[in-house]
Amino acid sequence: MKIHQDETSEALCFSFGVVSEEGGLNQFRKATSREEGPYYTGCSENAVTSLCSFASFKQLNNLPNPVSISLEAPDWRVPECKHQASVPIAYDFALRLAKYDLTLLPAASIIIAFYNEYPTALHRTLHSILHRTPLQLLEEIILVDDGSTFPFITDDNAPQSLSQYVKTLPKVRLLRHQTRKGVTVARSTGIWAAKSHVFVILDSHVEVGYQWLEPLVARVASNPETIVFPVVDAVDYRTLEFKSSGVGCTLGLIWSVMEHGFVPLSPERLAYSPGAYRPSPTMMGSVFAADKNYFLQHGGYDEGMRFEGAENIELSLRQWQCGGRLECSPCSRVFHLFRSGADAQPVPLYSLLANKVRTMAVWMDEYGDLAW
Repeated sequence: MKIHQDETSEALCFSFGVVSEEGGLNQFRKATSREEGPYYTGCSENAVTSLCSFASFKQLNNLPNPVSISLEAPDWRVPECKHQASVPIAYDFALRLAKYDLTLLPAASIIIAFYNEYPTALHRTLHSILHRTPLQLLEEIILVDDGSTFPFITDDNAPQSLSQYVKTLPKVRLLRHQTRKGVTVARSTGIWAAKSHVFVILDSHVEVGYQWLEPLVARVASNPETIVFPVVDAVDYRTLEFKSSGVGCTLGLIWSVMEHGFVPLSPERLAYSPGAYRPSPTMMGSVFAADKNYFLQHGGYDEGMRFEGAENIELSLRQWQCGGRLECSPCSRVFHLFRSGADAQPVPLYSLLANKVRTMAVWMDEYGDLAW
């Protein structure tokens, strides 16, 4: 079935379908491949700005049926990450295997918390995970609805509701909050429910890259006290075009209690190989992997945080001050749709300020007076 919008409006042409629950992930991939699939897997080559603008997400939210977008993500990993060597590449704290033995890696529970997410963005996230994650490494995908109000999400009886839609996808389950509690509480709900001892936090508007999960779970498996995150590239929220290095691999802290990406050093000045894991003072909160037992034993998310904002800084400071490590893997890349202005989810200003003050009071001691 296809949906065509009037040519006088911003052109859209998407198709969608469902997959039998029998057959699992392999059947899903076959049924949704570029050659055979009922799912839309690309945009017109010369119409990126009209066919795939961010406005599409908002328009499609009002359509009677969910619509999936799955774009072909570029592979911007450094050559070292693509080299299929069987020899470990190591330098001090950095250890990375260019060739991953999937039989030795743990499967991960992927947790996606969301509030009033546009259907197309959520579908794109789910489909990229299912298409680019090895079956052996995917324990489950846990969706946590944090009290959304969109009919697509809340109406369980509608034939194309989210609850009906996830039944057509392998290894996906849906948890709900009756009221909005904030991203930290929603993610905590998913972490406590996770079956695997390794979990991955993802935002609901991302596109994962090639071999994105292997470097993350490999590092957590080798050192459970390490939280590891990927290079986060950008998806332009106006055109949906991929943009390299939206956020780099080394993030710091500015005195307004926010993470800040710094210009990376040239390869000649790096103290380690381009594909090696590297420490980072802070991280983005939108995507990271961790060991469930370690994470919860060290306090988990601070559920005193309100809505969202600064929870990633609190986690970063706690990780370094309590004996853990925070690292980035250049061999893992995830594309994040950064929204701004009216397109961003509304969050009360007081919640962000309160979260920053809470972080300063708990972890910054006398240096908290310098912040802001």
